[in-house]
Amino acid sequence: LAYVIVMILSLLGNVLVIAVVAKNRRMRTPVNFFLINMAVGDVLITVFFMPRMVTRILVGLEWSLDGLAGLVTCKVCASMQEFCSSLSILVFISIAIDRFLAVRFPLKRIINKQVSLIAIGVIWVSAFAMRFPVFYGLTLKRYGSKVYCVFNLETRRSIDTYYKFSFAFFYAIPLAVVIVLYSAIMVTLWMHKRPGAFSSSQQRYQIQRTRKVMKMLIAIVVNFTLCWFLYLCLPIITESRLISSARALCTLYYLRFFFSHVNCCLNPLVYLLFIENYRRGVKIIL
Repeated sequence: LAYVIVMILSLLGNVLVIAVVAKNRRMRTPVNFFLINMAVGDVLITVFFMPRMVTRILVGLEWSLDGLAGLVTCKVCASMQEFCSSLSILVFISIAIDRFLAVRFPLKRIINKQVSLIAIGVIWVSAFAMRFPVFYGLTLKRYGSKVYCVFNLETRRSIDTYYKFSFAFFYAIPLAVVIVLYSAIMVTLWMHKRPGAFSSSQQRYQIQRTRKVMKMLIAIVVNFTLCWFLYLCLPIITESRLISSARALCTLYYLRFFFSHVNCCLNPLVYLLFIENYRRGVKIIL
């Protein structure tokens, strides 16, 4: 039941966010373009991966399809979670760079709509390239009469290395970069609070706009950090044999996926909470 609620909230919330920006020309800004792509990633997780988690809870780990159809669905559905997590982290870095440049050079629009669209294309290609080992390593394995979708690298050491690499390069290091950039932005915004800090009305508008957006962006990053930590950290703990209880591991693996999926339904709520234009847009649509 909890998963069904998360699926419904995630699908409705993220589709609404996409529709609001699609209908409102004034909201087609670089930051919103980036957020829309993160919403698309959340929709992909909801459509391709969350139903699999429901079936795992109800009937177990067995893969329902065999042959070519089974292999294709195994690779696409199971790798979608990894792909979209990388997509989100690259979006965070792009937004952090965009806001940093907007604050440091308020009179110049360095990342305009065209640049942001090119950046989005690069983000999608990069996210797929980063997670291609998962897509490649996923395969079907038969145990008796049952078929399972498994991540199969050549050796256990290869799997352990990949999980550690993933935690470092798809979570810890990117978040550190985002924290550094956001810290620099906050310092700049604090300095601009002083009397006489603004040289023009345009600069004042850009700084005030960034202050509003920063609250939302920090909330999104904190949400992602908390919800995805267990997902990326638990495989390392498992491979290190730090937890021996099978029941504890089963519970943790359920929570690993559940928390990461809760992130998908929380993002639209964060947008609605912090940005008035999103609230207005949703009221118009509904």
